[in-house]
Amino acid sequence: ARAKRQTLAAVVMSAQSAESMASRMARDLIAMDNPDYLQHYVRQIEAITADELQAAADALLTEQRLITVTLHPLSPGQQVTAMQRDPDELDVDTLPAEPVELDNRHLVTKLQDTTQDEVRQALEITPIERHVLPNGLRVLVQRSNMVPAVSMQLFQLGGLLADAPGREGVANAAAMMLIKGTNSRDAQEIARTIDDLGASLDTQSGNNTIYLQAHCLSQDWQEVLELLADVALNPSFPADEWAKLQPRIVSAIASQKDRWSGELSTKFRETYFGDHPWSQTTLGRSEVVAS
Repeated sequence: ARAKRQTLAAVVMSAQSAESMASRMARDLIAMDNPDYLQHYVRQIEAITADELQAAADALLTEQRLITVTLHPLSPGQQVTAMQRDPDELDVDTLPAEPVELDNRHLVTKLQDTTQDEVRQALEITPIERHVLPNGLRVLVQRSNMVPAVSMQLFQLGGLLADAPGREGVANAAAMMLIKGTNSRDAQEIARTIDDLGASLDTQSGNNTIYLQAHCLSQDWQEVLELLADVALNPSFPADEWAKLQPRIVSAIASQKDRWSGELSTKFRETYFGDHPWSQTTLGRSEVVAS
């Protein structure tokens, strides 16, 4: 059930932009002769049973088909000759040739023929509604029926501008720790809930803001919103989770200079912004995070 939900969510989330939808429709039209093949694919995924999966595994995952590949380093002085095809093995002049006409008009006609007899749901995108809650929180809501998914984002002032000069990196560390445990959930429970739903929950620290964002299937939005609120309002910052995250952030800061583009960007910020917090990347200073 978890794998099914994750697959469905991945399919839905992959069609959230005009570019991705056009790309998907084009591939399905050319390969499957149906621009709406995605709907068929989703229905087939939903119909799969555990017994069918077991039968497929029994038929395909057999020891006779198991291949183990082991890579060993070369011995001193050993040379490897690249594999090459024998030039006498194949005469390309004898291969059959068939011209292919790449005409987009043919695809357009096929698309029209496929869809002209179907009743389609009109795309609905409502105007953005603005609400101010009693606590002052400003809420922007917009409905779209383009995909059966919900996207939630929470922004607050912070990021590098919230760090004291010379202490850049604290805000980012705090943002990354938000999903590492709350007063009622540990990091594993948060991750497991998101994983089971095929959803996503992420926290980021930017130049001016700290923000949380979540994506989920439309039927799960209330559960994911409650989790998002818990992460935002009740983080516990457990020491054991920080002990695991801290060296990862320090390593990420160091790896920014692994490529010339990253090193150039780092040097530019330091030179251009001087004593301003933006002189550092959002990850902050290595010595600050290490302490």
